[in-house]
Amino acid sequence: MATPIQVGVLLQQQPNTRIRHTDNTTQSTKQWTLEYRPITRLLVHTRLTPDTQETVATWDAFLDLDGDHNRRTQEVCFPTNELVWYFDTEADIEHWFSNEIVSVVLAAFSRYPKLSVSFHIKPLSEINIAENTDSVFWARYGNARSTVIIGEFKRNRIVPDVWQAGNMYSLSQVKLSQELRG
Repeated sequence: MATPIQVGVLLQQQPNTRIRHTDNTTQSTKQWTLEYRPITRLLVHTRLTPDTQETVATWDAFLDLDGDHNRRTQEVCFPTNELVWYFDTEADIEHWFSNEIVSVVLAAFSRYPKLSVSFHIKPLSEINIAENTDSVFWARYGNARSTVIIGEFKRNRIVPDVWQAGNMYSLSQVKLSQELRG
């Protein structure tokens, strides 16, 4: 049986699973994205290491940790099982994300307040939105659910060199930036 550990310790680790990529790409021609201006200026908070070309994040864009972060990171959780994931479809990536990331993050948000996640639903909004989103993280305040963050899954849509350069010179990335804005 797995030994429970603190969420903060597990969050500092990489998932212990192996991933096999098929390099399939999500195609997107969503007309509604044309309503949004593309992202033209980027503040990049990652860099590629010269030797291994791995992406390294700098966390200076985030706010300092508050007292609730200490409480959350001291919550107890269990490591995920060691698996081999085969990324062929967006659903494969969603399952990996739910298992490897969501399970750990939600353990940190089991209280103070409790967060939940729903997949493939309309965004929680008073405005009627026609499109579904891949994931919605939400908290309940009284009788209402409030959105904390939404997420969309895409396969191999980000061209790292374009984003790392800090400007959009690729049509596919301009379209992606419009979708991200929407």
